[in-house]
Amino acid sequence: MRATCNICGGAVDISYPTGTKVCKWCAMAHNLVLPAALTDEKVVLAPESRIYALDRDLTYAGVTGNPTTDAEWRAEWTQFCKDIFHENVDLSGIRIPPNLGGYDWVLFLLPWMTQNRLWDKCTVLFTGHSQFGDDLDKSVPTHERDVANGAYAVRVRPNVEADEEFKNRSARWIAEQKLTTMTLPERLILEPWYHWKTGGKHLDIQTITLCAGSRFSDGFVPRVDWHDGELRVRWRSPDYANVGLRARSVIV
Repeated sequence: MRATCNICGGAVDISYPTGTKVCKWCAMAHNLVLPAALTDEKVVLAPESRIYALDRDLTYAGVTGNPTTDAEWRAEWTQFCKDIFHENVDLSGIRIPPNLGGYDWVLFLLPWMTQNRLWDKCTVLFTGHSQFGDDLDKSVPTHERDVANGAYAVRVRPNVEADEEFKNRSARWIAEQKLTTMTLPERLILEPWYHWKTGGKHLDIQTITLCAGSRFSDGFVPRVDWHDGELRVRWRSPDYANVGLRARSVIV
């Protein structure tokens, strides 16, 4: 059965039961072991591979040319801030967390990156709809990490769709487990960065990112996805969970 490689996007014949697909050329490039038969589900994965688990249904974003050093990440985000926000930034003093395996994207959050400014930029770059209007700074006042306390950087997994491991996991469960997941400002900077980097692509086409690191003023949890040609910000109860609503893990 014909399939599309999750890494390069080319047409291939190798498809795993979990949904992961890879061509032999990308397998060679990422030191992956191909299955002996199409029914094989387990794959031996080299630690340095950008896909951290091929025995789960995760989709690699397919972005080429990711920086590999802290200096390269700072250079890319310096250019992004100049191109998109017309801001000249100095990122030299911001610590970039270590990559503990599979967290291949770096996001920088700076003091001027308020939710309102990020949301305004999203609506300029592409259509957006917020269930709570455009004053997100007022509607969503609480975050596990806040640029009001200073600039910082986080690492996230390079997935188009939100993390598979968080399906059917509510924000309350994530808090009880003391897990570190994406905030709304982090999701709102991730979208324009990815759009800029990929020449117009979007995230969360099939899933919804539960921004479990943030809370609306009434205690509800923001959620973000791309649907019907627009970026949507909506909400859910902290106790709500389903298969398509998933948090995104971050390293701080």
